[in-house]
Amino acid sequence: MSKQVLSSQQVTQLIEHVDEHVQAEGCNHTTRFAAHWTVENCVPWQDLQDALDQASLFCDCEIVLNLDLEQPLILNLETLVAPPENRWLSRRATP
Repeated sequence: MSKQVLSSQQVTQLIEHVDEHVQAEGCNHTTRFAAHWTVENCVPWQDLQDALDQASLFCDCEIVLNLDLEQPLILNLETLVAPPENRWLSRRATP
């Protein structure tokens, strides 16, 4: 099962926003500008972060250089895994 996180139009807006900030301030190898964009555009950050991780886009400059402008950003829900330290979210939680 999958979930559309961003439409292709939102992807374009995200890239433009991040690119503007990366050019002005540089990339510090985080997704701080993408995170800021989610707040301004009411997009759930965790969904976007998970989708970016699945696409191997781990920082703002990678988003600008490698995110496909022509496609919506999709999150594959089947491959999401709960962190091992969070027993409440894992499927085989043991007390």
